[in-house]
Amino acid sequence: MENNFKSHINIYWSVFFLLVFAVITISYFVIKDTKNFSFEFYFLMMIPLWVAVLGANGYETKRIKISVREYLSQHYPNKIKEFDEKPVDLLNSDTEDILDLFKDNYFHTDPVMNKLSIEANKITNFMYTVFIAMPILLITTYFLILK
Repeated sequence: MENNFKSHINIYWSVFFLLVFAVITISYFVIKDTKNFSFEFYFLMMIPLWVAVLGANGYETKRIKISVREYLSQHYPNKIKEFDEKPVDLLNSDTEDILDLFKDNYFHTDPVMNKLSIEANKITNFMYTVFIAMPILLITTYFLILK
């Protein structure tokens, strides 16, 4: 059986690039002429964006966890039972619940698990990119475009 999970990562990237384009365009055509750059406005935009990205990451991660659990329940019931009976390591901050099974060598040849793992990595990479790119955009905008 094929798992039809599809994340909304392309929508998230499109919105992010649209926002970056809007910031650069507004900075170049409006703020550069008025000489009225506001760090407060930039941070008022950046903080909700970060919160939205964290929300999108949580939403997509939850969807992937549900898909992995459903897939494993249908195709690998013994493996999911073994995972559920394993004691929880509360002190290990590197665990991601059921997503830890992506590291299991048993599933390296399973194309559905590989696809879900790739989708999970795309979402995580998007989150890291946004968190790193926004300060870079601020520096680029202020020191290159507006000077």
